[in-house]
Amino acid sequence: RHDLTSSIYVTPIQAKEKIRKEKGKRIHVICGGGTGSSLMEFLVAEGHEVTVGVLNVLDSDHETASSLGIGFVEEAPFSPITQEAHAANLRLLENADLVIMTTLPFGAGNIQNLRAARHALERGIPLFIFKASPADHEFSYKEAEELLSEIKEAGVLEIKDLQELRKIIKEI
Repeated sequence: RHDLTSSIYVTPIQAKEKIRKEKGKRIHVICGGGTGSSLMEFLVAEGHEVTVGVLNVLDSDHETASSLGIGFVEEAPFSPITQEAHAANLRLLENADLVIMTTLPFGAGNIQNLRAARHALERGIPLFIFKASPADHEFSYKEAEELLSEIKEAGVLEIKDLQELRKIIKEI
């Protein structure tokens, strides 16, 4: 009951039944700003073990990961990714069978997530990103643009949608 009105109130939360298939993959997601919520829901529903990093508190992707019981690395709201959070993110990423990066804006605050994506490729972990137009990526400074170009040249695999992703995951 509400403290002031004594009336019943309901706070909606999204509850998803957790289903784990025998051969689900370990998938690390790099997202933020709400760009990963539907992907996380899809991957969990498909039976995969999902981790996410780094997410700021109050980000809608943070809320989704929490509601789905997904392991993730957390950072203070509106704060840049610290070295500690980056290191924790790399530990999660290194245990993944593959990494998926959503189309999210990059700047000084989350440049470490691009470095984590590059790290996945350096470790031989398959990295997938969703196909995007240049306008879908927002860069606050040159380093982010250069890192994304470097990642694309290093062999990232672009995917167009969740159906294509489902097929690719089955082949890995």
